[in-house]
Amino acid sequence: MNTATGVENSPEAGTGQAVPQTPVLAFEDVTMTYGGLRVFAHFNLWLLPGRVLGVRGPSGSGKSTLLKMAAGLIPPAEGRVTLPRGPIGYVFQEPRLIPWYTALENICLAMTACGHPKAAARETAAGLLSDMGLESFENHYPRQLSGGMNQRVSIARALAVKPVLLLLDEPFTGLDPAMKSRVRDNLSRVVSDQGISVMHVTHDTRELLPQTREVVTLGQWHDPRRFGPTRYLG
Repeated sequence: MNTATGVENSPEAGTGQAVPQTPVLAFEDVTMTYGGLRVFAHFNLWLLPGRVLGVRGPSGSGKSTLLKMAAGLIPPAEGRVTLPRGPIGYVFQEPRLIPWYTALENICLAMTACGHPKAAARETAAGLLSDMGLESFENHYPRQLSGGMNQRVSIARALAVKPVLLLLDEPFTGLDPAMKSRVRDNLSRVVSDQGISVMHVTHDTRELLPQTREVVTLGQWHDPRRFGPTRYLG
């Protein structure tokens, strides 16, 4: 059960202290129960503009649930989640692309749904696919792409909406080491250039973006013999 953030050495993203500026995302006294199991109890967490926050923990500790609440997909049983005013980009563990749309069309659909003109959407989508190493696959359907390629399309789609908040749920699943490094570098660049706030769930803290300054540990993941202590990334 999660009752606090687990963030160490970071007054900007802690619990119960004065917040120096308006958060992009805030969890206030949140309780969430699944099937009689209380996953979060009186949980408090805030994310400030332009900050990158890592979230780790074992399976079943509530990492994906935290992201779903941050996206407004599910409400807490108790407490309040304050969402940003602006687009939210979400990269799920699996790509979740529309199968009858091409890679380019999947990205354009997300952009036009957020009010971007069609012509500008196609240009932006093409550029993002190129950044992901998929410039030759614009007109391919998800069934024609590998799992890792579809995951790259989903990352491009999340960035295309120019999000205020970017939610990453194990975003590099299915990528080989070389492509993982390339995509991580591109993602880091866009996050810095646009000042995007990020909540990044991962089992491997080595995959966190270099801008990450805080790491939240959920659940009972504090055995230094196996995982090492929660640490401050500065």
